[in-house]
Amino acid sequence: MLEKWKDIKGFTLVELLIAVLISGIVIIEIYNFFNYQQRNYALQDQLVEVQQNLRVGMDALSRDLRPIGYGVPSATSPSAIEKITAATEKSITFLANLSDVHTELTNDYDPAALSPNDSILYVNSSNGFANGNIIYVTDGTKWDQATITSVSGPLGTLTISAPLANPYSVGSTVHVVNTVTYTIDTTDKELTRKIDSGSAQPVCNNLDYLQFKYYDTNNNIIANPSPYKNVSLDDIQRISVRKISMLLIGKTSRQEQGHSESGTYEDGTSYSDGYHRTRAESDVMLRNLAF
Repeated sequence: MLEKWKDIKGFTLVELLIAVLISGIVIIEIYNFFNYQQRNYALQDQLVEVQQNLRVGMDALSRDLRPIGYGVPSATSPSAIEKITAATEKSITFLANLSDVHTELTNDYDPAALSPNDSILYVNSSNGFANGNIIYVTDGTKWDQATITSVSGPLGTLTISAPLANPYSVGSTVHVVNTVTYTIDTTDKELTRKIDSGSAQPVCNNLDYLQFKYYDTNNNIIANPSPYKNVSLDDIQRISVRKISMLLIGKTSRQEQGHSESGTYEDGTSYSDGYHRTRAESDVMLRNLAF
């Protein structure tokens, strides 16, 4: 019985070692494959997030910058109103009726004749108006600014904080005008938007670079230093702006191991790290500044 097993051979130690080695290589390759797939999936997820952030930021900028000057009187008495009040390469402040809230006077307004009811404006609609709104009243030749303290409507009155300086006839327009600021929060890497006296609110995050360029009616750039930084348009330059070019560069929320990017932005700022970056560019024509 024992003789039957004499010719049966097992695996040698070398064969076992080779089998273990091959198995180990296969397992390592399988692990590397799945690890690569996981890293690639995570990267794609981050890139989609960056692209979505940039899309949100660019949509907000385009939507709000396009109507710059809308609702702001073009009358020059008592003075011309600056529709862009500050403009640098990284921020812009401007006036616009963002919500398209406006109405007309239904009664003549004469502060001398109406006293002591000279802080009440009778309008054909008070829909959309609210306490604290800054309004501009104009008849095309002159304008006044006021702050609303109470609203009675929808067909009613707007009570203002102080009498207007000038008289206005029936049909004079009343617009809510917002003061809007867009800038980059370099600490939190966010595009922020501030309206009137409110606090700055984030529009999109993971923003590494923001740039505004300004062009006149002949499509000539108004200020173009090299490197492109410390830009601050004066009042004459701001009046001549007809187009704004916007550049947003976002980056992933985490660095990728083994990935390296380096470069220099147009303002001279350099970077060298493991983040992935993507960019969005757009131009907006300021249709209300031609008047």
